[in-house]
Amino acid sequence: MKPSTPFDLASVTKVVATTAMAMILYERGLLDLDIQVEAVVPEFVSKFQAATGAPDARRREVTIRELLAHSSGLPAYEKLFLKHRTRDELLRAAYGVPLTGDPGTRAEYSDIGFILLGVALERIARESLDRFCRKEIFSPLGMKGTVFNPPPHLRPQIAPTANENEEEEKEPWGPDTPARDTPEAKEHPSASRSKFRGRIIQGEVQDENAFLLGGVAGHAGLFSTAEDLAKFAHAMLQWGAGSGSASSGQAAARALPKTSHDPKKNKISTPGQEQLLRPETIALFTKRQATSNGTSRALGWDTPSTPSQSGKYFSPQSYGHLGYTGTSLWIDPMRETSVTLLTNRTWPDGSNQSIKEVRPRFHDAVIEALPTSE
Repeated sequence: MKPSTPFDLASVTKVVATTAMAMILYERGLLDLDIQVEAVVPEFVSKFQAATGAPDARRREVTIRELLAHSSGLPAYEKLFLKHRTRDELLRAAYGVPLTGDPGTRAEYSDIGFILLGVALERIARESLDRFCRKEIFSPLGMKGTVFNPPPHLRPQIAPTANENEEEEKEPWGPDTPARDTPEAKEHPSASRSKFRGRIIQGEVQDENAFLLGGVAGHAGLFSTAEDLAKFAHAMLQWGAGSGSASSGQAAARALPKTSHDPKKNKISTPGQEQLLRPETIALFTKRQATSNGTSRALGWDTPSTPSQSGKYFSPQSYGHLGYTGTSLWIDPMRETSVTLLTNRTWPDGSNQSIKEVRPRFHDAVIEALPTSE
């Protein structure tokens, strides 16, 4: 295992790709956060009505902001891949997933919402998610190991995430049985092993819905390395200088290197590295949203809750995200620190839940090992 070993980021895709794309489009004046989803993805209303024969007026109220904040009323997850076999079929099913709550009234983390958000952003940008992110984010930052759908020759280097082969016969339970193979582990709700593809999953997205979407989706599909995520986090800290404090926009701007604006490219650049985002944009997207159930969610990003998977030291201004495969990225602008954790905890069958204990301890250990300021 090396710092250059690629991992399936799972839902960390939501921030490093999808939310980052939304932030850039917002900065360029192309994305209105409060526009109704129906205006960009009319199928969100029409396909539901066609499938059910009964309109749901609430769907017309759902906004892009609510998709980002996980407050759209859409459910967390649906195994759409079990009933559909093509990208178009799965998208049609996603358009028609019923709301489980009124938009804007509560936060419920939703993969379905980010699938729809990915579609909306592609239509606004008139470019696919993977191509936009490669051209506008990964390439400028030198993130050479970050990609959707890794090419076949790279797959042996990537950490495997699942064994979807038919289950082999196991020896009876004994004192030396791994914890994930005990009866107690097998009774865990998330421990049912997928056999969807009937092979070892290595170098292709673990999430089955994202797989049917061609490996490129708003909620999952990105592969990256610890080195590349450190580059991304460093850029967010550099670009967001001052955004984590109560300082004014002018003070935040003074904390940054001298910038220049290229009207033809509609981007801001800094000497030595292109600056894609302003402090104000980062502050907007990483600020916790206000909903009736007291969510920790910002726009795309998450913030520390109590208790938090980020541990006990990250400041309230911190932002980050977790991934189902055992990945996470947390950024603390007050400490000027980021922590990337990449594991393949889902190997081989997804039953190992120890990441929930390991992750906060890992973050605490990293912070405790850093030198303290005098």
